Amino acid sequence: MKRVMVAVAVCSALAGWLGGLGYAGVARAEQGLPENVRKALRPRMAGHGDEMEELIWSVLLLERKQTRLLAQGMGGAERVAPGTAGVPQSFFRHQDNLLDQTRQLMRAAERKEDLEVARSFGRVMETCVACHSEFLE
Repeated sequence: MKRVMVAVAVCSALAGWLGGLGYAGVARAEQGLPENVRKALRPRMAGHGDEMEELIWSVLLLERKQTRLLAQGMGGAERVAPGTAGVPQSFFRHQDNLLDQTRQLMRAAERKEDLEVARSFGRVMETCVACHSEFLE
């Protein structure tokens, strides 16, 4: 029964970000990201996509240790340095928000609070989608 409740919570979290909850009305960045920054981010984003797929399954299957490790890896990824020429401030807000959300996900997994893991996962996804909505070309 507990697994069913967590699965429902994960699906609800996914439905929330698909519906744009929390980030409704995110506007596309007028200037986008400089090509040198895009080039530097491409390999990281490819790996990040693989991590997100693993994270979905670890959350859904209550693999708390794996969830914590994946969130820790995502939060600890190399960051674009604030003040990097041509990078809009909104990018740094998304980057900081991702760090905050992955930390919350790690804490929930450590405490074995499965429903909070599901909600935290949804907030991580919201952060990713909001940044992609603004900057992904």
